[in-house]
Amino acid sequence: MNLAERCLLNKGHEKDSIIVCKDAHGESQSQYRLINNLNRIVQKYDLDGCLIKENNTERCDFLLIVPAENKTRAVFIELKGKKFLKAVSQVNNSIEQLNPATSQYNIFGRIIMSAAPKLQGPAYIRLLEKTTKSGGNLIIKSKIIAEQIGELL
Repeated sequence: MNLAERCLLNKGHEKDSIIVCKDAHGESQSQYRLINNLNRIVQKYDLDGCLIKENNTERCDFLLIVPAENKTRAVFIELKGKKFLKAVSQVNNSIEQLNPATSQYNIFGRIIMSAAPKLQGPAYIRLLEKTTKSGGNLIIKSKIIAEQIGELL
């Protein structure tokens, strides 16, 4: 995949033990942590305003690219306060914007809210179907998601 190197937030060639995604502006207390217990080289990209620049386009915050023997994983991460449907829309739009670059990847969605959301609506169902159809999944939690890299493989 040819993603802009200028949007790479980590060096992309180091095996960071924990990859952390959090709101740099302090607007949300939500956080995503990927524990790299298998020592994979994980690339962490800034999506919001870097990989996807269009002002009128909703996009999520981060993209992690996780290599695997059989199929690379793309993890789309949105850190959000309370607007669940907006978070779902941002992840959906980001996946569509980066297609076909990520079309051969297993797609994972991670939405971390400051409060527990109601999981409902057609946009939520579309995102759930999109991630599971690609071989990935969708996880939505409040405050923090911490998972080991093996859970994506």
